[in-house]
Amino acid sequence: MYSQEKASTGPYVKNFGKSFYIENPDLNLDKNEVHKVIFDVFTDESKKNQLNPLLVTVARHLNMHGKQGIPLENLKTVLIIHGGATGSVLSEASFQETFDRENPDYALLNELVEAGVQVYVCGQSIHARGKTKQDLNPNVKMAVSAITILMSYQEKGYSVINFN
Repeated sequence: MYSQEKASTGPYVKNFGKSFYIENPDLNLDKNEVHKVIFDVFTDESKKNQLNPLLVTVARHLNMHGKQGIPLENLKTVLIIHGGATGSVLSEASFQETFDRENPDYALLNELVEAGVQVYVCGQSIHARGKTKQDLNPNVKMAVSAITILMSYQEKGYSVINFN
C-alpha cells in the first residue's frame, strides 16, 4: 500500500527535490555529526528538455535529511559535473547559443548553491566542448578536472555518491 502523504520540496531547496518525511526510521544520519558528501554527475538522462534527474537527487538529499531534522550546516555537499552532464552548468546565454533553448537546470543549480552546495565543473570537459569559464553559470566553479575535485574532497573526508 502506498503512503497517502504527498512528497514535498523544502526545507532547504524550496522548488526542487521532493521527498517524504519518514516517521521513526531505523537508520538516519546523526543530527549532531557533520556529513560530507560528493555527488559525481557525468550523465544526463533527462531526454534533453527536462531537469537532469541526478541534479534533482542532490536537492532531494538536502530536503529529505532536512525533514528528518539534520541541520543544513551539517550537510556539507559538493556537486561535480563532467562528461555528458556538462551542459547543465552553462549560463543561460551559452546554453541558448549551444542548444537553441533555455537551460532546464539553471534555476535548480542556483537553488543548490543558495543551500550551500559547492558546484564544480571539470575544466577538461568544458574545454573539450569548446567552452570557457565565461560560458558557465556564475554560481559554478571550474577545476582543472573532475579527478582534481574528487581527490581534493576525498582527502578532506568526503564520501562519493555516484548514481550515473
